Amino acid sequence: MAVAEAAKFEQSVIDQYPEMTDFLEARGLKMSRRALRLLPKTIEMCWLEENVVELKFSLPAGGYATSVLTELFNFKEFDFKNQR
Repeated sequence: MAVAEAAKFEQSVIDQYPEMTDFLEARGLKMSRRALRLLPKTIEMCWLEENVVELKFSLPAGGYATSVLTELFNFKEFDFKNQR
C-alpha cells in the first residue's frame, strides 16, 4: 500500500471514532507511523557462558529491542521468577 493510500485508510478509521481520537489528542497523543518490518543492523553475538549469550545490535529510531528479542526467542518456555 502506498503512503498516500495508507494515510487515507488510517484517516477513514480515525473518522469512525471521533470521541476516542478527541480524548487521546486532548491528552497529548500525536499520530505517528512505524515501519512494519524492523531490520537490526550491526548484529553481534557473544557466548558468555554455556547458556548465556550477549547480543548487540542497533535499531532505527522508533524501533524496540523487545520486538527483535520476541522474534528471536520463545520467552514462554522460560520462568524468570523461579530462576534465582
